Amino acid sequence: AERYALGRDSAEGYYRHSFDYDVFRRYLIDPFKLAGSAGFVTAVFDHLADAPVELRWETTQPDSTLIVDGIFLNRPELRGLWNYSIWLDAPSEVAEARLLKRDGIAGRERYRGAQALYLAEADPRAAATAIIDNADVASPRRVFADAC
Repeated sequence: AERYALGRDSAEGYYRHSFDYDVFRRYLIDPFKLAGSAGFVTAVFDHLADAPVELRWETTQPDSTLIVDGIFLNRPELRGLWNYSIWLDAPSEVAEARLLKRDGIAGRERYRGAQALYLAEADPRAAATAIIDNADVASPRRVFADAC
């Protein structure tokens, strides 16, 4: 309900209201940082059913590594959580073609607009530890943002 409060096609709604970062931190990130001494949860909500899911608590070894993959992860409110972050870079037309192949035409403007907000407000490319040119998925390559 919160995700679509501004409308199903709202880019702003998608960027600002699709994810609950407090819950993300409380149930996954903060407990995981306790290095195996606390349980963590990898899913708390089913967005398709618009309902909470039964919590499944997990633990791990103290030397485990948590890898998080997703959109908008270098937002200002999440910075400082990551020891390392990667920005996968691709020309907008390549990214949009991949989106259309994955999701079809539905949501195209919503995703495009949300990504524009993210790029403008968060500058995730500058926040990333590494930038990977992912225009050709068969040959990703590390690029450097400085002149070195």
